[in-house]
Amino acid sequence: MIINMIILGIDPGIAIVGYGVLKYTGNKFSVLDYGAITTSSKSPIPQRLKLLFDGLSHIINTYQPEVMAVEE
Repeated sequence: MIINMIILGIDPGIAIVGYGVLKYTGNKFSVLDYGAITTSSKSPIPQRLKLLFDGLSHIINTYQPEVMAVEE
């Protein structure tokens, strides 16, 4: 049985949220996407949180990961 899985990794923050999306097939990993969502320190916190929410929502909707890991 071959396992297919999309994995989302998140490095959280208010200024920068790093992310990586991996595909695991069988015993091999491949990178689908990676990057960072950034916010301006001059923006109010609610606006920054909305930007982060929208960015992560887009990534989740695009790749529809089965598993997620968040760095502490």
